[in-house]
Order: sequence, then C-alpha cells, then structure tokens
Amino acid sequence: MREIAKILLKLKAVTLSPEDPYTWASGIKSPIYCDNRLTLSYPEDRKVVEEGLVNLIKGKFPDVEYIMGTATAGIPHAAIIADKMNLPMGFVRSSNKDHGKQNKIEGAKISGAKVVVIEDLFSTGGSSIEAAKALCDAGYEVLGIVSIFTYNMKSAAENFKAAGFKHESLTNFDELIEVAHEMNYIKESEIQKLKLFRDNPKDSSWMNVWSTFWVKGKWNSNLRGKKLNYYKTLRKILPYANQVFKNKDRLNKVVEQSMSKTNKLELFKKISRELKLAFGLVIDYSKGNYRDVKKKDILLILAGFLYLLNPADIVPDFVLFFGFFDDLSVLTYIVKKLDKELEKYDQWKNFRK
Repeated sequence: MREIAKILLKLKAVTLSPEDPYTWASGIKSPIYCDNRLTLSYPEDRKVVEEGLVNLIKGKFPDVEYIMGTATAGIPHAAIIADKMNLPMGFVRSSNKDHGKQNKIEGAKISGAKVVVIEDLFSTGGSSIEAAKALCDAGYEVLGIVSIFTYNMKSAAENFKAAGFKHESLTNFDELIEVAHEMNYIKESEIQKLKLFRDNPKDSSWMNVWSTFWVKGKWNSNLRGKKLNYYKTLRKILPYANQVFKNKDRLNKVVEQSMSKTNKLELFKKISRELKLAFGLVIDYSKGNYRDVKKKDILLILAGFLYLLNPADIVPDFVLFFGFFDDLSVLTYIVKKLDKELEKYDQWKNFRK
C-alpha cells in the first residue's frame, strides 16, 4: 500500500541514506534503516497502519482465531490488532524466559488454534520463521505471518518457502523507494544502489555504483557504440570519488576490490605494474605518507576504480570478455595520463627501501 509507504517515510520510521549508509548490528552496510515502532507514537497514522494490518489479515487469513506477536517489535501491533478483531493475543519470545516457568510462548494455551503471527518487518525472515515454528511445536496451526514492511530480499522469499509459511506485508522495499523518489527523498541516480543492496545485502559493492549510464533502472542503450570520451566520463564520477575519499573505510574497500578484480583477469596484466603503483599511491596519499601529488589526480584514479567496479558502465561486465575492455581502456587512459606522477611515486618508494 502506497499510503503505508508514505506514512513510514513521513514519520522517518524508514529512512534512506544510500550515500552515507548505516551499519546494522550484523556489520552489514545498509542504505536503509527501519524502526516501525515509531508508528505507535502517532495516533492518526497508527490507526491507518493497524487497520491496514487488520484488513490484510481478514483478506488473506479469514479463519484466524489467535493473534501472536513476535518479541519485541511485533507485540504492540499484535495487541492492537487482537483488540480490533476481538481475538485472543499472545506473543513469542526469541528464547525461553530464564526464570519462573521459562516460557517461550506467552498467552493462554489454546491447542490447535489457528494463528497469525505479527511482525513489524521482514528482512531475511529468520526470526519470524523461528517464532512460527515454536508455535507449531506447541500445537498451534500457523496460517501465516504478517508484517508492516518487507525488504523484499530474495533470501526471505526462499526461507519462507522452505519453511512452508505464507507471508504478507502492507508495503515493501520496491514500493517504498518508488514513493520516496516521488516525494523527493531520494534521487533517481540512487535507486539502482538501493536495488543492488536489496538483491545482495552482504555484497558492499553497491556503495561503489555510480549512475551516469543508468537510466530508469536500465542500461542506457543510447550510449551503445558511441566512442567513449574518457575524461568526460570520469569527470562525471569525480563527485562520487570525492565522497569515497572522505570515508577511509570505503576508500580502502574500493582499492581492495579493484585490486582483486584486476588481479583475477589476464586482460589487466598489460598495465599491472602501473596499476600496482596507482593502488599504492592512493593508499599512501590517504595515509599522509606521500603528498607530492595533486588531490585531483588521486580522485581521478579513484574515479577509474569506481568505473571498474560499477556493473552498469558503458559495456556492462555481464557482456562476457568485452565487458572488461572498456574498464581496461579507462584505466589505461588514467595510468598514461598520470605516468609522470606514478614514476615519481615509484622513485619515492624505492628511495625509502
């Protein structure tokens, strides 16, 4: 529901920051952060969200007899929904209580009751599936699991399918970023970054994507066959290169990934010495070890690395073999343009030995 997506964005229950990502507890760098508990603090918006969940449950799971929330985020929503539907309510802990009866499931035991589980959001679906399995083991029949929001991760769909549980959400990642773009919360150039994160959150290369040749979610085919003006191309990436330069973790990651990619491919051996110098020059400059070079030259090298790592450049890498020719051409242009600076850096390195 687009209305729900608008509410989440308006209340900042979901925030998007593709250029300055958040760090999840797992260590994953994420362009999105979600805290749907904020919806509870705004009565009018809360009413829309909870009524949306009630209607979703009535439409998808009309035989429901019991509402169960997941601890902790799903509990308040489950309580409101159960009250609106005049149904019993309980909740499932992530682990057994360490005192008293050591319950994992709280609420009156109604063996065989048809249950709908309430979550605030789905990421991989792991915690929701664990709660549903605990209910099944306790003798309940789980009809499905419902959430306010889902990241639309492929792993979640696979996990729910493997576990045999139906799942539904009021709104989802794709709908939300579409609405966010309409509300001017994000630029069109940032949409591809968000989608790459969604497809593989553990792969941090989404942070290095620039969108000069990415139009409305597709490779700009109008550029196909056109002669590449290297400087103009790299100049468009320089603002992204400057952002990376300011973040030492991102800078090191870009250099590391660029080294890994060029070392794996025979094609880049033609300029392997120059590339090795370029990698070292960027790192030594960023650490303050070597400063006898202009910052604009460092940013030009970084722009080349970003071009190399970008999956949507002039010839995408999925166009086997030929997809790397433009990467080689761009990097060759850079090392030739900066050959004097690289040689000067090489002499400095040799002098220090």
